[in-house]
Amino acid sequence: MSLPNAYNILIPQKRLSQLIAQSWLDNKEIPLADKTFLSEQKILSKDEAEVFRVFLVETNQVEIDEIDKKILMPNSRPEPEVLADPDIRDWLYNWVTSNPTHSPWIAPPPPKSEVSTEPGKPVIFLAPNEEENENTSEIKTLQVPLLPTVKVFQGADSSIIKHEREEVECKEEAVEIEPFNTLIPNKRLSQLIAKSWLENKEINIDKEFLVNNGIISEFEAKFNIDIHVERDLPPRQYKGGITPQPDGYKINVPYPQRPSSENLPENVLREWVENDSTSAPWTPTNEWIPYTC
Repeated sequence: MSLPNAYNILIPQKRLSQLIAQSWLDNKEIPLADKTFLSEQKILSKDEAEVFRVFLVETNQVEIDEIDKKILMPNSRPEPEVLADPDIRDWLYNWVTSNPTHSPWIAPPPPKSEVSTEPGKPVIFLAPNEEENENTSEIKTLQVPLLPTVKVFQGADSSIIKHEREEVECKEEAVEIEPFNTLIPNKRLSQLIAKSWLENKEINIDKEFLVNNGIISEFEAKFNIDIHVERDLPPRQYKGGITPQPDGYKINVPYPQRPSSENLPENVLREWVENDSTSAPWTPTNEWIPYTC
């Protein structure tokens, strides 16, 4: 396998968002469901392209679901009048030209303004979930466009955590552009938790632990990685997740107490721990084994 061992999320997430923004600026469709295109653009590795199916859906969020082995890509674009607005175009251009190897990893909020495309015909941009004023019923309203964020795994809280921006001093060095990598580190993290059960030795899952065990790369560890270890979980609902933040991402890691031998026999647990972390199966065959997906 050519995949590295550590997560690679931040750079491909930003590059995918920038590709979509560029297509809006150019008024061109890009084949987001074409795995060959995604591989050529270094969004998907050839190995992960073999594993995942890609679907276009009406959404403003990219979702990578490792349980069902599918990726949901957005199949929507702003109305032409929205993309003709100079403020919107400047916002898109600034995001497209932002360095893909530096934060922020999520596009800043789009501008919201009132413009006039024709004399006497004002246009008001409404933010998402904003209610239209009844007094403006004769004014054309358009939805402010949102550039997709990447909800990397199912099961996570999709809300973006508000926090003070973490300033990271980035040396001006070449950072190699690599595609998403999630399969190997997710499997290895699950195996490390399972191994701790076998050895009856609790592990402290923090950034240092994840870096030392090759789950988080040294590059991504420079940024805001918000780790939440979930100990109290309903039975058989041991699925965590990763969601984007402007300067990194949030990881929810399920780490409950070891299930009973009736629910999770020791031979099944040992078989998962000893399985090759660089090849399929990518998810546990027993639903009592935790997995960040």
